[in-house]
Amino acid sequence: MTRRHLLFSIPFVLRAQGGTPPARFQGALGYHGNRRHSVLFGGQGANRALLGDTWVWDGRRWERYAGDGPPPRAGHAMAYHPSSKQLLLAGGQGADGPLNDLWLWDGRQWFQGPSGPMDARRNHALFTHYENDRVMLTGGYAKSTLEPLDDVWEWNGRSWRELYAMGPVPRSSAGVAWYPPRKSALMIGGHAGERGFRADTWLWERSNWNHFLLDQLPPPRYLHAVAGVENRDAVLLFGGVGEDGFPLGDTWIFESKVWKYLELKNTPGARAGAAACWDGARKRLLLFGGAADPAEPLGDFWSFDGGSWAWDKIG
Repeated sequence: MTRRHLLFSIPFVLRAQGGTPPARFQGALGYHGNRRHSVLFGGQGANRALLGDTWVWDGRRWERYAGDGPPPRAGHAMAYHPSSKQLLLAGGQGADGPLNDLWLWDGRQWFQGPSGPMDARRNHALFTHYENDRVMLTGGYAKSTLEPLDDVWEWNGRSWRELYAMGPVPRSSAGVAWYPPRKSALMIGGHAGERGFRADTWLWERSNWNHFLLDQLPPPRYLHAVAGVENRDAVLLFGGVGEDGFPLGDTWIFESKVWKYLELKNTPGARAGAAACWDGARKRLLLFGGAADPAEPLGDFWSFDGGSWAWDKIG
């Protein structure tokens, strides 16, 4: 297979069929803590077409949701709001450009929430701050890929509010996950437009960013998969697009304030734009799809066991 740079191009909409999710690139996967299941939505499918399908993973099988939901998109993000028991889906690249809509999954169906006052965007970060009971949104691209965003917004279960915080350079496609030892969210990497690829690590604490100065960092990248390994108080990073424009297939763990490269035998192939989340009920990190070639998205499904530090292919 010819290796290609991972470019973002979406000309039309595709409706998914079948009993398992079709292959996709830049979809989103989120865990509903109250219903104890994971939800996969959207992405870029075969022929660079947008997907608008919802799939629910209960730990044993996939089930496609048949009701109405968000319009098709890719480059969106999902995160869980604990007190309202809702899984949020925000933004992304729609058929006519970036979006700023909000959708809420209550465990059974989708509801549309209030559109945010922030700029429409794609490839942003959306993450839960459990100590504050807030969902945070930051970064992404509004229009120009040379000028990413650095604004920070919080969702309190009813409305959005902008926070003004000094922090990392503007970026898109960063990875963010909850880091229990510091009761903070950890952000790694991303693409900073004309400033290039990033490898820096930051913590979002209660109301501000804190730069983690570390001796060792993963190589710079964007469109990587990041999720917590919460039974080990760790954060996992996998894959992404490297500085040469080609996909990566390495696995890194942030544990005890150190990034560690894991040399593993059985791993997912190199890819970017995979969807990932932590399955709290089964104590496993889940990873679906992505692409090594944007014309050929992947549909494989993997889990990572924090107890044995091992990847397992599901199905």
